[in-house]
Amino acid sequence: MIAVNYVGRLNTVHAALPCMIERQRGRIVSVASDAARVGSSLESIYAGAKGAVISFSKSVAREVARHGITVNVVCPGPTDTPLIRTMAGELGTGERFIDSLTRAIPMRRLATADDVAPAIVFLASEDAAFITGQTLSVSGGLTMA
Repeated sequence: MIAVNYVGRLNTVHAALPCMIERQRGRIVSVASDAARVGSSLESIYAGAKGAVISFSKSVAREVARHGITVNVVCPGPTDTPLIRTMAGELGTGERFIDSLTRAIPMRRLATADDVAPAIVFLASEDAAFITGQTLSVSGGLTMA
C-alpha cells in the first residue's frame, strides 16, 4: 500500500523534477484521496499513504516554485470503480455499502473518472500557472471544508 501509493509518487517526482528544473517549467499533479484529508474507517494505511502524498506535494511545491514548477493534488471522494465494488463485496454488504456512500454525498452519487479527470487537466494547464501547493477535493460535497 505504501510502496504503490507513496513511494511510487516519490520515485516519479524524483525522476521528473531534474528535467523540469532545467526547462524552468513544469506541472506535477498527484492523485491522493479524501481519505487522507478526513480519515476513513478500515483504510488507515491507505489514508496515511495518501496523506503523505499531500504533505510531500506541498513541500515540493515550496521547493520548486522558483523554477516555474507547480505541484498540486487532486483528492477524489468515493469513486465508482471496480475496486470499490470489490471492497463492497468483500465487506459482505454489496449494494448496501454503495448505497450508504451515495446517501452521504450531497450530490447523491459516486464520482466517476470523468468527474476527476477535468480537475487534473485544469491543474496541469497554463490556466493554473499560479496555483501551487493546493489540494482539490472532487467529492460531490462529501468533504466540504
